[in-house]
Amino acid sequence: MANTASRPTSKKRRTHDRIIASAGRIARKNGLAAASVSRVMHGAGLTIGGFYAHFRSKRAMDAEVVQATLGASPARWSVDRYLSAAHRDDPGHGCAFPAMLSEVARADEPTRMAMARAIVARARDLAPARRGRGGA
Repeated sequence: MANTASRPTSKKRRTHDRIIASAGRIARKNGLAAASVSRVMHGAGLTIGGFYAHFRSKRAMDAEVVQATLGASPARWSVDRYLSAAHRDDPGHGCAFPAMLSEVARADEPTRMAMARAIVARARDLAPARRGRGGA
């Protein structure tokens, strides 16, 4: 028999992931400010009222979106992929840094820290490839 105690947690996690995915799509294309609670929840196919079961505020969601969107697995990152036209031109899955960077100065501390961690991680991920191409 299945463990029914874990079902709500699992369902809540899937719903949470849908919200983050929706916010990520919007933020990649138009920035964090465009990822309003109503747009994000509509994009996730959910009601606005359910938002606060997952986040204490829009800013809390922003920090998690930055981490989830820009804190991608290092296996995804390579110089060739990062600099490709396909990556550059795909607003749904391409680089989120351009859309989000301009907003970081106005963001709260957790969002700024998530961005800082993402930048450091990407620099670390790309450094070996740069050295292999004759870079410093």
